[in-house]
Amino acid sequence: MPKTVVVPSPSPLAGVKRALYRSPAVRYLYARARSPLDRREGDRLFTNGRDYVRALYRKDEDPTVLHTRDGLDIAIRQNRWDAEIVREIFFRRPYTRRTSVGASPVVVDIGGYIGDFTLYAVRYLGAARVVVCEPTLENFDVLRRNVTLNGYEDRVTALNVAVGAPGELTLFVQTDAAGEIHASSQWYRDQPPRTVPSVPLAELLDTHGVERIDLLKVDCEGGEYAILADAPDDVLERTENVVFEYHEVDGFQPMLTKIVDRLTAAGFTLHRDGHIISATRDEPIAA
Repeated sequence: MPKTVVVPSPSPLAGVKRALYRSPAVRYLYARARSPLDRREGDRLFTNGRDYVRALYRKDEDPTVLHTRDGLDIAIRQNRWDAEIVREIFFRRPYTRRTSVGASPVVVDIGGYIGDFTLYAVRYLGAARVVVCEPTLENFDVLRRNVTLNGYEDRVTALNVAVGAPGELTLFVQTDAAGEIHASSQWYRDQPPRTVPSVPLAELLDTHGVERIDLLKVDCEGGEYAILADAPDDVLERTENVVFEYHEVDGFQPMLTKIVDRLTAAGFTLHRDGHIISATRDEPIAA
């Protein structure tokens, strides 16, 4: 079966864009240009849309809770990254755009950050169960708070671990005073290393009794290659949808090609939207 995804070349502008956005002047001009759109966006979903917009552009050490108009509470730190993640999950919806899950799906969320996609999966996908992994303690604390705020403890298994090689994983974590957290095993190597517990995907599923995955979502800043390229056959055989964000770490192209080939051979059709790759089964797996 031919692949429907072409592995891209590294983006020559990615580093330039990151450097530009670090400039206070650029951020200010961008905020002025987007502000009316952001206000309309925030007011459409949240009863306190102004808090959402404030977090997008103003850093503050005090956290806040966003309240959706249909009753979901989302605790965030008032920094651009937390607010941008909320924007991505609740407005752009990249992990559900091309997937189709049935009633009461089982979701595995690798790279759970503050629980944003986990909340989305329970509330809007009707997930019967979510197993979510987030290795960074600062993010995990907010994730756990979000689960509790919404009374989802009976449907969410939240784990403060990385997924990958067995034993331990070294992370490099970049943070600031407003709690903006960026963690990766590949980037931010100018930061002090942290050692976090790590578990292979197959072991994670077996330990927590996950016999079928309706949606496997992976966003872990370069860790996706180690997780997906060598996922055991029996894990893929019991998975209906895989959606992951790929990151342009050093030498990413052959690793991404390996994942694309692996998923295609396992009976998935793949689509790429920017840096998001969605893999859906050609034939549904047996119940």
